[in-house]
Amino acid sequence: AEFDAATMYLNAERHAEAIPLLVAFRTNFPDSKLNDTIPEKLAASYEKTGQLDKAAAEYEGISASNLKSNPELAREALWTSAEMFEKSGRNDESLRIYRKYVSTFPKPVDVNMEAQFRLFTAYTRQNNATERLSMLQEMARTYDRAGSENTPRTRYLGAMAMFSLSQPVYEEFASIALKQPLKQSLGRKKLAIQKTLATYTKVAAIGVAEFTTASNYQIAETYRKLAADLMTSERPKGLNELELEQYGILLEEQALPFEDKALELYIANAGLA
Repeated sequence: AEFDAATMYLNAERHAEAIPLLVAFRTNFPDSKLNDTIPEKLAASYEKTGQLDKAAAEYEGISASNLKSNPELAREALWTSAEMFEKSGRNDESLRIYRKYVSTFPKPVDVNMEAQFRLFTAYTRQNNATERLSMLQEMARTYDRAGSENTPRTRYLGAMAMFSLSQPVYEEFASIALKQPLKQSLGRKKLAIQKTLATYTKVAAIGVAEFTTASNYQIAETYRKLAADLMTSERPKGLNELELEQYGILLEEQALPFEDKALELYIANAGLA
């Protein structure tokens, strides 16, 4: 009778009156098979009455109970739970569910990656640099693993993640000062530039316009920075004025091809943009 009363209230769209009956039934008759239908009824009723955090908790329960028997339903319910917690302002709970979703449901790739992006966005708002970096790395790995399963959205997120991860690589290159003996420091600089160029080239190859042009610009900047660093590099000790002038001319000859390459790339990128 209690269950039937709740059902009648639901059929009449009187969800606020159905909720306490459903909750009481679940408590009073834990062994009843009718309990299998209650989480879904409660989730809908809580949602209808604006109690989104309680709806989210019910959807999480639906996901857990259907994980083996109906994984697609479990996946959809867990995603809904995360969104409900997010809409209700329960940010800690929404992050917990999104993390749970990422680890539990790797497919479909686009939804999994969207969950990663929402975690990344939340950690960015919180100024949580460690977790933010972790999610960028996870998005980049997911893009690489997905291969032909990538969609326009996952390509965008992959390009965004890889471009963000490229900045420290560029900064490491830029931080290497050219000191005497020049051959040694230039060797380290060349290794760093190879890594930098490979990183930005990979981002550009994804084909997302926003990050292709940004990567091409950074590649040009890398060549320009190398040329500038050569011109301002430490001079050998013990040179007279004439020798310093000649040394400067030699450096300029070394730097000019890099300046020309940077200029060529700036022009091509402006045309692409």
